[in-house]
Amino acid sequence: MAVARAQPKTEGSDAIGYKVTLWGSASYKEATYVVNEEGQYRVLATSRNRAGVALEVLDRVSANDVTGARVLLDWLREDEHLSGDDDPLSGGAFPRLWTKGRKAEASLIKLAAAAILTESEGTAQRGVTIFEKGKDSTLSKTTLMPDGPRHSMRLLAGNTRRRTPSRKRLSRMERVKRRI
Repeated sequence: MAVARAQPKTEGSDAIGYKVTLWGSASYKEATYVVNEEGQYRVLATSRNRAGVALEVLDRVSANDVTGARVLLDWLREDEHLSGDDDPLSGGAFPRLWTKGRKAEASLIKLAAAAILTESEGTAQRGVTIFEKGKDSTLSKTTLMPDGPRHSMRLLAGNTRRRTPSRKRLSRMERVKRRI
């Protein structure tokens, strides 16, 4: 019944992909991210599980399509806002790394994608690995994080705590904390 009342909004193109947003009710919306691959439409992710979009962003950066990668990150960012308090570690890492409309270089795009990857158990390790490789070169030269790379690693460790911890995840989180 909710789908029948949903008001769809579609934006994008075959070249970049599509964001399809459905409002099931006045206070709830769900986004689905779709790409056209070899004439077939494929769902990358939804607003509840965004890791597929992050993986696509990394693929686009590797293919030198930073414009397409930025559009995907912008779509994700328009649905996630910074928390309203003063605690720099509250909320997710992604909205602290990415601002809609940002004309960032590939290294920062990869870090924003890595922050999204840390939200899902199946991709968290890949996200942490990408972040560790890029933290010294990018974050130490930017004012995004008050304490530079150490603060950023704590923020990502907090990102992994947003999920219910399993024994394997707790072990990974402890390894990240020890590096801080």
